[in-house]
Amino acid sequence: LQSRAAHHPSTRRGLPWRSRTAPPSPVVGARKHTAPDYPPPPPKMTAQVQFMITNAMKATLVDELEFKPEEVDVMRPEIAAELIEKNMKRPFGDRPMPDQWKRDYDGGTGGGGDDDSV
Repeated sequence: LQSRAAHHPSTRRGLPWRSRTAPPSPVVGARKHTAPDYPPPPPKMTAQVQFMITNAMKATLVDELEFKPEEVDVMRPEIAAELIEKNMKRPFGDRPMPDQWKRDYDGGTGGGGDDDSV
C-alpha cells in the first residue's frame, strides 16, 4: 500500500502544485513595492508666464548681458526671462531698445509682424 501523501498533487514529481518556498499571498489592500518607471514620465505641460523682473534677473541683465538699468526698468518680464535663458547680450548697439520689448507697448500701431520674441 502506498500512503496517501504519495498521491497528493503537491508531492507528485515534475508538477508541484504549490511550492513550499512560495512567497505568502499578498495582503488585500497592501501596496505593491515596485521599482520606479524608467525613464520617468514627462512633466505635465504647464504654461509659465514671467510676471515680474526679480532683482537677480535685473543684475544679470545689467551686469552680464550689458542692458542699461533704465531699459530693464521698462522691459517686459517675459522678454527679460527669454534674454536670460538664451544668454543674449544687448543686441542693438547704441540704438534704443525696441518698443515691442517695453511693458507699455500696445502692439496695435506700426508695421512689422506679430512675433515679438527675441
